[in-house]
Amino acid sequence: MVKLFAENPNLSGPVAAFRWCVDKDTLNKLKEIGVAKPFILLTIAHGEEYGVDDGDEKSLFFKCVDTKVVPLDQAMEYLEFDRPGRHRIFASLVWVDGRSQRDRLVQHFRKNSTRRDLVCGSNLSEDSDFIKYELGYGSIDVVVPDGHFAAEPRAWEKWWVNLWFDDGPDNQCHFRKRRMLAYSIQPPIVLIWASIRGLIVSLQIVASLLAGMRGIKYRAIWHPFTFRIGDWDCLPYTNRSSFFVSNSSGADRHPLVTFFMPWIQLAFFGIVTALVACSRVVGFTFSWWLVAKVFVVLVLAIVVSPIIVYWVGKSAGIEFWGFIEGIAKKIEESKEKRTRQILDETYAAYGDVIGCNAASLSPSLSSLPEGRRTVYLRFKAFKARVCLPYAK
Repeated sequence: MVKLFAENPNLSGPVAAFRWCVDKDTLNKLKEIGVAKPFILLTIAHGEEYGVDDGDEKSLFFKCVDTKVVPLDQAMEYLEFDRPGRHRIFASLVWVDGRSQRDRLVQHFRKNSTRRDLVCGSNLSEDSDFIKYELGYGSIDVVVPDGHFAAEPRAWEKWWVNLWFDDGPDNQCHFRKRRMLAYSIQPPIVLIWASIRGLIVSLQIVASLLAGMRGIKYRAIWHPFTFRIGDWDCLPYTNRSSFFVSNSSGADRHPLVTFFMPWIQLAFFGIVTALVACSRVVGFTFSWWLVAKVFVVLVLAIVVSPIIVYWVGKSAGIEFWGFIEGIAKKIEESKEKRTRQILDETYAAYGDVIGCNAASLSPSLSSLPEGRRTVYLRFKAFKARVCLPYAK
């Protein structure tokens, strides 16, 4: 069982600290399973009402809006909310084997949880790749007040600062970092990019002229932020036509007219030139003897070498595979013993930090053990005061 704690169900702002604890039985189960590095998945869900407007009571469901994967022994985390109203935070224990565990978990749950229109928490129990044991979930309801979000920047500055980004900034600090880029190296880069882009679009227009295209948008050269290069926006989106293929009314011209298209003439000239240049064929001598030597070396390395090693082991009175299996077994036993020792030490520390030993826990730095007041949490506490999120 996982329990979540907030300072107050009615939050004072859009950024708040949350603390959690795990009961002793759940920690023992994690230890028995052999989870060396457990994480807690915090899923933020926004409460939304739905129903018919005929006087009946509307139902409330929670839609996932964000997730965060945090090491379980961190004991506390600051969460940002991007909209006012009622929210529910779900807490689930998750883990994964191998390297880059946190990155893999973040990528997995961002792809499979936050981008689905599902009731939060309903899809996690089906996630057998990560949740390998039914350990239960925790949740807490909070209300985010309106009127405490960051003020939106001016429209022109917002456009300039977010020019190279597909999505808007999450909070004020995020916007400030982008603004540093926007007023330092972005102007010369934009100038160079606009010049190169103008050259590319000019080449597109020349190519369109050679094809006899109608409705060419010459202004695409002077509007680098309106027209995109990849879409050939110098041409109409629909009803694209060529002078050499059809007339202005849409009727097809005689097929012979197509041969007067400059592109056709250039292609014919290029083919003739290529045939003349390739008139002399360059020969290549293939050596079967080299292939045979490489094949023999591979056979000796893959087949003969293990046979020789096995024969030497036999002649020395040693059961080769039994000897190898014995070494592997000793290594595995030593590794298992070391893993069990690490698990004992890890979960002994977990019990002191995140064990549910009290009725309620305060989500504040001062309430954490001295060793858990990390630089990360201190930075997050400072950021919560100076970096308000933008409302969506």
